[in-house]
Amino acid sequence: MGMVEKSITVTEQQDARIKSQIAAGGYGNESEVLRNRSREKQIKHAEIEARREAIIAGARSSISDRAPRQILAAAKQRITADGSL
Repeated sequence: MGMVEKSITVTEQQDARIKSQIAAGGYGNESEVLRNRSREKQIKHAEIEARREAIIAGARSSISDRAPRQILAAAKQRITADGSL
């Protein structure tokens, strides 16, 4: 992916936070800090959208004929079986 040079303005507090992350050794320069933050926000947005879509799909699905305790038991069994929902 090609890189595009940008000039940005940050507050003194943001500048201090960026510099402290570099000083802590997690990043080599300011660009790395900002790119990582942008990636984190993109990932979080994608996760929120996936959850929103799952909620909408659930709301559109039919009502279960199982009792709540049966649904809970099935969910617990899936978690025990493979560690995920």
